[in-house]
Amino acid sequence: MHPFPSLHEIASAEGTAVCLFESMLTKSQYVPETSYRVGPFTVDILRHKTRTIYSPRLTLGSTKDIDILRAALEAIEASHFVPRKFPRSLGDFIEMVQKEVAPLLCGCYLDPLLASRVVAYEYIGLTRLMPVFEDHLVDELFVDDPLLPPYLEHRTHGRCDLGYSLTERELESVRTHAEIYGGVSPSYRTPSIKTELHLGGVKLRVGLDTYPVAYTGFSLHIRKVGGNALTLTALARGGDVPIEASSLLLACLQNRLNVTIIGPSGSGKTTLLNALDMSIDPRLRRVYVEDAVESIDLAAWGFRQLKLRVPSIETGYDEGQNKLKEVLKTLHRSPDILILGEVQDASHSSAMFQAAEAGITGIQTFHSYSPEQSIRRWTSTHGIQREQLADLGVLATMVRASPFSPRRQLVRISAILPSIQLIDIYRSEQGVVFENLARLEQERNLANSSLHSSLEAFSKWLHRAFVEGFFDQNDFLEYAVSERPVTD
Repeated sequence: MHPFPSLHEIASAEGTAVCLFESMLTKSQYVPETSYRVGPFTVDILRHKTRTIYSPRLTLGSTKDIDILRAALEAIEASHFVPRKFPRSLGDFIEMVQKEVAPLLCGCYLDPLLASRVVAYEYIGLTRLMPVFEDHLVDELFVDDPLLPPYLEHRTHGRCDLGYSLTERELESVRTHAEIYGGVSPSYRTPSIKTELHLGGVKLRVGLDTYPVAYTGFSLHIRKVGGNALTLTALARGGDVPIEASSLLLACLQNRLNVTIIGPSGSGKTTLLNALDMSIDPRLRRVYVEDAVESIDLAAWGFRQLKLRVPSIETGYDEGQNKLKEVLKTLHRSPDILILGEVQDASHSSAMFQAAEAGITGIQTFHSYSPEQSIRRWTSTHGIQREQLADLGVLATMVRASPFSPRRQLVRISAILPSIQLIDIYRSEQGVVFENLARLEQERNLANSSLHSSLEAFSKWLHRAFVEGFFDQNDFLEYAVSERPVTD
């Protein structure tokens, strides 16, 4: 039995705050920067010299609530609760536990839905990670060493220390649920796995490394997908991707040019890919071929999505199912847009270029610092022939000014001409390079001024969404479905 071992009362003016963990710093050492709510938690962002601390605390309406929550937990554990049907995801299991404990929370000041969710998280041993998982401002969590405090990527405050080490029970809980609901287990032969955990509207991409690969015996990387994904208008508001740049990328896709988003790790490549996906005409048939499913689910808004999953590099390839073979089969699935996710190795690159040669418009991401470096990597490392580069389309370069900063920025959009010449059609310091855009239209034999007219239409469409405040994912998607730009 684990009756909230991490909870303890702390003194406050009202006597109603319950701290979720012992802070690694004393009050004299840190400076409070801001606070905000995440469900039943208050998240404090603290500054300590050059470090930023992410410090959640469970805020209850009354200290009596602790006894009620603890009693509900003891009751559910004593009953040896087993769901009537096997849950399809971790989120489903949490909801099943919530329904079981909800009747036991009479007299609890905290909202019953939130209170039952706290108990459910404690039942599976992940209470201290609940605010991290459910905070839409947190994108990633890293555990490099099980004995050291984790750290995370925050959309507003950049890299933050979590301030406490995870317990063995918490680490084992993540591992166990990743194995149960992901269908893969680490072993001596395959010590690294990559899978997903679903928590309602949020999907956690979980990467686990164990012995002998992990020197410390265990490492963990969790990336959140979905939830409140960033839209193109939100990226514009933050100064990361100006409307002019995102409109140009949409214009390129409208005119059947492939888009590859390049940049180093953590530069916002997948974020931009998902933002573009939300903005493309929902009537288009999207086919996704991904090893780690990082695309967001848009079916609820009427988008047409076929998602195919292939084994990841970490778990080894299945000869009968890999990204290249699925792309070849996809040629007969009539996709309007092919989304490959991350292009990692030579077989992925081969899949990408074969699709492009077949005339399929695609969006994908690729680790590289520049278009020039990307081309060198494709030709010298991945075996792509120079003449194949003519089908590449455009490359959008994302950068991150500092590993500790939340800012990601689109700095270049480059096009490959049929002559295999690389030209920039957008630069962050200049904007759209219209003479190069005209040259791209001419050499690609596009309709007269088609890129220019599409750029103008998408720019007006996104500006309207920006002015009307459609920054949130739900608001933007409703706008994207009901108000389409006239690009013909």
